[in-house]
Amino acid sequence: MMTIIFLFACDAYDVDDENGAGASHEFDSETRLAVFNELWQYLSDNYAGFAARGLDWEKVREDYASAVESADSVEEFYGVLSRLFRLIQDGHTNISFRSLCETPIGSRPQYFNLEDWYSATGICVTPMDSGRLLVYRAEDGNVAGLQPGDYILGYDSRAWAFLLKDLEMMDMPVCGMHASCASAERNLYLGSVMNNPHLFYTMEYIYRNSTEIMSVSTEKLINYGSGLVCSDQLPVDGVDFPYKYGEDSRSAGDVSWGTLEGTNIGYIYVYSWKDEAVVDFSVAVYELMETDGLIIDQRFNSGGMPENSLALSLLFRQDVDHAVTCAGRVSEKDLYSLDVSGGEKYGIDAFEYDSYDEPIAVLTGHKAASGGDLFPYLMRFHHKVRIFGRSTEGSFGAIKGLWDPDPYFGDITVSYAHCVMVDTDGNCLQGREQEPDVEVWLDPDDVAYGIDTVVETALEWIEYENSK
Repeated sequence: MMTIIFLFACDAYDVDDENGAGASHEFDSETRLAVFNELWQYLSDNYAGFAARGLDWEKVREDYASAVESADSVEEFYGVLSRLFRLIQDGHTNISFRSLCETPIGSRPQYFNLEDWYSATGICVTPMDSGRLLVYRAEDGNVAGLQPGDYILGYDSRAWAFLLKDLEMMDMPVCGMHASCASAERNLYLGSVMNNPHLFYTMEYIYRNSTEIMSVSTEKLINYGSGLVCSDQLPVDGVDFPYKYGEDSRSAGDVSWGTLEGTNIGYIYVYSWKDEAVVDFSVAVYELMETDGLIIDQRFNSGGMPENSLALSLLFRQDVDHAVTCAGRVSEKDLYSLDVSGGEKYGIDAFEYDSYDEPIAVLTGHKAASGGDLFPYLMRFHHKVRIFGRSTEGSFGAIKGLWDPDPYFGDITVSYAHCVMVDTDGNCLQGREQEPDVEVWLDPDDVAYGIDTVVETALEWIEYENSK
């Protein structure tokens, strides 16, 4: 049986904002409905994703308003709002509650941590197609003694996949950003296992080549303390990761590159398209122009604007005048029609006399989002590209902020998609599965020996292409 500790059950609510001014409101139905109604109306007037989701937004208002009104605790109120945003299921449209989400895990707060890009317990897992949770990276000295190739089973003697169904029914507050397509959302929830020990008493696991189920107290996991980055990647010889694993810092930048040891194959890690990353990527492509093939590993790409990169011009021999349009709403009144003609168009301005003409493998996964969705989509227009891995998150759009924080409690922050991507045929890309050409993921036996299966598969393809 799973036991959850409820922290909030109060009539008034106080939090400090970033400037220390604070906010105080009675936790009454009038205030709760004011928060919900303003949020609902703003999304009704501005959110662009209704065209992709087809939600009956008026019915949503009826259903959720009654739940908001009857909520008798802050955590229940936040849980209702979390459920609303899960219904929307858009990686650019999210809600966060600072009083919960910024609480140290050791305080055992009452929330579900929907994060899989880091691990507070020093153990990284990736979901298998079967739903099993494969350990592919673990810090030395982690409290369970886990190593790559082992498996996490679940908590309190129940499988994680079944526990997720229980947690969903509890409607507890969720901290973290949703994925926009079904497969990525499934993998996100499964992969969040290592950031939720605060909800349970014991964690069960099994070592590779063993049948004995082991158990460890979650108190030990909670008190371990880690910021291990979980990117679904294994190290490759000859190229460093963009920033050091285990450090909660991106000071080394989001792009790194080099030549794979013993080959003339270039390798580029891209962790975002933000700020200097677009410049670094252009430098990387320029320096690797004389290689016999190129692997662009963007399985952990959090987004940004890839079309700003000069590198796309270096990679292409022909212009792509119009690949996608980020279309906003036609009007506040029309929820389901997009202004395609007035939206921002994205394409590629190729260098006429200089382009990369060798095989290019693009690696994708369910943690690649936004610009991490757009980049592989644009790269499909290249005549020598093949995409390996898993479907990306499916968040084809752009983000804006609504509250940071809200004017009522000074605690709620909200973002939303003000435009979503549409292809040249007028099809909405938001939330749609963008499948790789070759679906492949980390193999348990490979992981145990430090081999990245996705990379190896891409290398085999490049070598085959070069042998023809």
